Amino acid sequence: MRLQAEKVKEMRRRVQGVIPILRGMTPLFVVLWQLVVLDEAARISNSQSQSAQAIYNLQAIHKLALTGTPLQNDYTDLQGLMKFLGIEPWKSPDIFEKVLTKHC
Repeated sequence: MRLQAEKVKEMRRRVQGVIPILRGMTPLFVVLWQLVVLDEAARISNSQSQSAQAIYNLQAIHKLALTGTPLQNDYTDLQGLMKFLGIEPWKSPDIFEKVLTKHC
């Protein structure tokens, strides 16, 4: 419970920092959501796409990714999911690429 309270404080602090930047944008990116559920999550396998970038900017205490096809091309499709979910250290594209290309 204490860890969740600290996470909420940190997320609120981060959201407060980006509010001036997001003026004129949709409220989706300003609200601190309790839960974000991403259906068809395989669609963010290209982490450079505009859709993926928008989804990564959603602030949430909990995130859930639903997909029936996590791997469509190769193991790099998983990196977008790891980034969305915030799974350390795999959310970092550099670490993900370095470790998996070394071992795969």
